[in-house]
Amino acid sequence: MLKLLQRGFLTFSFYAVLSFYLYFTYHWIIVPLALDGGLWGILAIIVITGALILIAPKDKVLPYAIFTFLFLFLDKALQETHLFDGAGQLFSIALLGGIVFLLGRLVIRLPYAALSALFLVALLFFMLWPRTEVRLWTEFRVAEVTSPIYVGNRSDYFPLYIDRDEKTGLDRIIVYGNREEVLGEGIRPDGRTNDKTERFPAEGSQADQEQNKKTYLLGPEIVRPYALIWQQGGLKRELISPEEERTWENRLMNDYPGFPYLEIAHGTYRPLIERDTLAERTLNFGHSPYLAFTLDALHLSGDLAARDGYLDEKASLLDGAFTSLRLAPGLLTGNYHQRPFQLVTEATQIIGAMQVKGEDVLVLLGKTLDIVHIERDGQPLITHRLSTNELPDLFTADYLIAPLPGEGDVLFVSFPTESNETAKILKPLPGGNWRVLFHAKDPLFRFEDVRTKDGKTTILALPTSRLSDYPQRYLAEYTYENGQLMYRWKAFYSLINVRYAKLWPENHGPLSWMAGDDEAIVGMRYGDHRLYVLVPHHVPVYPLLLSSNALVLLFIFISSWRQRLSKSLHQQKAGGVV
Repeated sequence: MLKLLQRGFLTFSFYAVLSFYLYFTYHWIIVPLALDGGLWGILAIIVITGALILIAPKDKVLPYAIFTFLFLFLDKALQETHLFDGAGQLFSIALLGGIVFLLGRLVIRLPYAALSALFLVALLFFMLWPRTEVRLWTEFRVAEVTSPIYVGNRSDYFPLYIDRDEKTGLDRIIVYGNREEVLGEGIRPDGRTNDKTERFPAEGSQADQEQNKKTYLLGPEIVRPYALIWQQGGLKRELISPEEERTWENRLMNDYPGFPYLEIAHGTYRPLIERDTLAERTLNFGHSPYLAFTLDALHLSGDLAARDGYLDEKASLLDGAFTSLRLAPGLLTGNYHQRPFQLVTEATQIIGAMQVKGEDVLVLLGKTLDIVHIERDGQPLITHRLSTNELPDLFTADYLIAPLPGEGDVLFVSFPTESNETAKILKPLPGGNWRVLFHAKDPLFRFEDVRTKDGKTTILALPTSRLSDYPQRYLAEYTYENGQLMYRWKAFYSLINVRYAKLWPENHGPLSWMAGDDEAIVGMRYGDHRLYVLVPHHVPVYPLLLSSNALVLLFIFISSWRQRLSKSLHQQKAGGVV
């Protein structure tokens, strides 16, 4: 009996270790190979699998293949049980376990200990974390995943802003949300709540509620700027004054006006047109273009009114070189080193400030992209200009200003998904010329953030797969060397609004026992409204995983060789006896 228990324990332990190996090999090698390599990656997986079958002992191929299939099937199927609640989910898990046990026994008669290890390991992984989140572990520890900060269906995403406190040197995350107002709870109940049945309460008077029924998407919603700080091991909401809320409303306007024609004002998300009117006039094809222009103008006029008639404002740029910048329709005013200046311009946005050959300049965007230099006599001068002839879709692009090693300040330009233009790094040269330091080959490639630390510049970007044509962006970091972006790492997980953020003091973060964890990466999933806080680690995941795979291959090869040698010796001995 004791020997039987020992044998069962050893069998359980072996298959439990095998389950762990299969889980991480699948998520960290097989899935990235398929996602990054497309058909070539799938072909490589087939070749590797075929080679394993050839070198493995023949009597072990089928049991291990079926065990692998059952484990990966259960790993995927368990994640789908979130569609059910309570008893329904428990019943689904039990049903899946029964199916796996039945197939394992009927098809190949796998030991009960092996099937128990398979089920328990898969269930453990399912209970601890979301399946796709594991792909981030190759580069990060996932320090925080909040509940959805915005509870509603009006918007797939909101802008995200990182605001640094000059006194503490730490960052706040500023983003739109409404969870606490709507559900009466904090943003971190458990990180994975099911919000399908949560509804907005009626807002306003009875007359307002009746009017809401006529408007697109059933009227207004509560939505406010949230300021989030890292406190007690997680993101907590920091209360801000109504005045600061209004300031952030002006800075966190929607990326693009247009359908479904909504505006955010005074803590409320409102439609600009009644549902019946929208349907009626949209179906009138002769009037629908004019309706779109009218609603766009209404949206923009609302933004303009919220900013007291200014298109854009900046309190300070380049450590106070430029202050009190205000861009009104047709006129830019401000101070340069405390001396006032003004510029007649058609620009609608102040992109920022940078240095060109040691001189401070402003970057403005309108129908053209302009660089403005303030002369010694205080007169502004446009030294560089790009039109849509040189840079198509420049007015819908996103811009970052940051230094590159050996190049100084440059412009990182990214384009929306609908554009055929590709992301670029542009450097203004003396004499009004520009040099393209880099241009992406993939039109979906985006720059997200740039950081300079200890003399090294790193670039957060969202590239697609190397060989696959599937239009999915992933998270990656680069350095710039000799006109090329060089990979530092790539995580096969899709996030948007990805930013560097210093959320905690140095050596006080979630991985304080490791060096270099004083900054995190913050992002959101499209359509999800959860905030992700990622902490880079220094564990050599891929070298360890590749080494373990090499050991597994060596073990398989030795086992196969010993089996063949034993069989050959047995045949020789049998032949000698005869």
